[in-house]
Amino acid sequence: MGRMGGRPRGFISRAIVFVLAGAIVNIAVAWGCSIWSHPTNVRELSWEEALGLVTEYTPPGEPVEVGWPVQGDGFGMSFSTSWHLGSLPDVSEGRCGWPTRCLRMGVWIPKSNGDSAHIVNGIRLSSGKLLPLRPIWPGFAINTLFYAAIVFAAPVKVRRRRRIKRGLCPNCAYPIGAGEICSECGQRLPVQANASIVSQ
Repeated sequence: MGRMGGRPRGFISRAIVFVLAGAIVNIAVAWGCSIWSHPTNVRELSWEEALGLVTEYTPPGEPVEVGWPVQGDGFGMSFSTSWHLGSLPDVSEGRCGWPTRCLRMGVWIPKSNGDSAHIVNGIRLSSGKLLPLRPIWPGFAINTLFYAAIVFAAPVKVRRRRRIKRGLCPNCAYPIGAGEICSECGQRLPVQANASIVSQ
């Protein structure tokens, strides 16, 4: 009973670890895209989208004015900007993450001397690069599960290759013979496992 009762708890704890690892990798990839990726496809943004952008990130008490709306995309990142030629502030939003966008932030940039940029849901590094902090759902969940699956599959694949190389069944690690079926667990053996035995 103890062993049977412990299995679900063990599975749940391992699943939580893999999901947390997937979330960490997800954030690291998104921040990497934010730092190193550059837009390659720039186009005009619709006025309605630009108005929503400016309204969301303009601080209270400041004028809400839509400038030249531009949108750009690069690998793992995209941005939207309301850019003013005059003295009115520029407003931008950055989104990053791969395979889907999962984090976002906004920046309100005044033109007056002595005023610094107002960053919303992000942090500025000493290098001047910006890292977004606000999750984009469901993109964050999709990316996290994607990377959790990779984190889960990678050690399984490595363990399987090591067992085959050592002449063991990749499923149960029992020494294999010349047959195509493992005599211990009944698993059909891959061709490379039989080839490793013949080569010995």
